[in-house]
Amino acid sequence: VQVEHAYSDADCRRRDYLLAKAGAVLSQAGGLLRYRYLIDSFSHAIGTLRCATTPEEGVLDVDCRYWDSDNLYVSDGSFMPSSGGVNPSLTIAANALRVAERILEKR
Repeated sequence: VQVEHAYSDADCRRRDYLLAKAGAVLSQAGGLLRYRYLIDSFSHAIGTLRCATTPEEGVLDVDCRYWDSDNLYVSDGSFMPSSGGVNPSLTIAANALRVAERILEKR
């Protein structure tokens, strides 16, 4: 298996925007950004399972339940359509809690 990854132009624009904003905030607080390097050695795998309101449009319903199984739920980052340009860990955790609540409600 060979996996390749490349940042899109949109990813690079979001990264550059974030770095510029972070530098401005730091400057306003009296700080100085002395060293800047681009992180390109990792990313978060997201967006592999589409959520939809019908099984014809996606593999997960709005509660992240697999359409073809009553008891298979997704609680990782694959439910997200794309990355927002920042670490998605808190969004993934919040959604996992939401999914857990839906499972408990259906018991």
